Amino acid sequence: MEYNMRRCSRLRAVLVVLGMMLASLACGSSETSAPTAAPEQPAGPAATSEPGQVEEPTAAPVEEPARPSDLALYVSSVVDPAVASMFYTAQPGKHLVSVNVIVDNQSGEAVSINPLNATLVDDQGLLHSAELGASEDQAQIATMDLSPGERIQGWITFAVEDGSTPAKVKYELDMFSGEHLEAEVGTAMPAFELFSGEIAAPRLGETGSAGGYTLMAEQVVDPAPTSSFFTTTAGYRLVSVNALVRNESGSDALSVNPLYFYLVDDYGFVYGAELGSSDLGQIDTLDVASGEAVKGYESFQVPEGRVPLYLRFATDFWGEGEPLVAGLQQ
Repeated sequence: MEYNMRRCSRLRAVLVVLGMMLASLACGSSETSAPTAAPEQPAGPAATSEPGQVEEPTAAPVEEPARPSDLALYVSSVVDPAVASMFYTAQPGKHLVSVNVIVDNQSGEAVSINPLNATLVDDQGLLHSAELGASEDQAQIATMDLSPGERIQGWITFAVEDGSTPAKVKYELDMFSGEHLEAEVGTAMPAFELFSGEIAAPRLGETGSAGGYTLMAEQVVDPAPTSSFFTTTAGYRLVSVNALVRNESGSDALSVNPLYFYLVDDYGFVYGAELGSSDLGQIDTLDVASGEAVKGYESFQVPEGRVPLYLRFATDFWGEGEPLVAGLQQ
């Protein structure tokens, strides 16, 4: 009897639970779980809170046009054949070709510039390495670090097979990554904008500092008188800057050489120093100990119509140190 009563009691409890579950399903639960994924929206315009009205469909986002590369290579002109210099020995069945290139660095990092990084590809697909100092008339592009916002233009000379035609230039950015820039011969040149780099140069007569060293441009002679050993290129003028370099590091000596100076114009183009180009006193090549200073002129060829913007000095031969910058404008 007692066993049967316990069975009946359990049966009633089960019936009560089942009844509560059925009631919950019929009326709906007061608590809901968050869905794991958003439900799919029906096609067409979404319904508004007021019957009979619809929202205007949302316009598709407009894709911005592709921007030019932050780092670019251009071929400005080609001299074919080029005149060989006294340092080049002619090779049978080959002749020299000089290519004028522009490297435009609008990226956020410095870029190493070296003519040995360039390769010429001819119309047969043959590769040709650069020949250093091979051209008599075309000034070779400088070996330097190109800061963000700067541009450099110069010549690179190659020895190619007679009868071949230059097709494009490849420039290797990093010998380990294999990254490179390419520019086809005959491609239209872009319209370059004014300098917009990150370098903030002090004004003329003010001091710029980096790594315990200082640089100040005291005077700009524009145009500068040329020496009897130098003739400016057509369309260019000579600009000389009287600069003061001081070593305040407290320890390390600073190597100073006129070839460590670069002039940058208002379009961001960089120019290397022209040794012995002016009768003004060229800065000496020497080591400046801590507490010492040196002063002298550096001279540069700048295109007519371009404005000298700042002077840059490489404090480290390998380009790893932060450069000194001195403004050339009042």
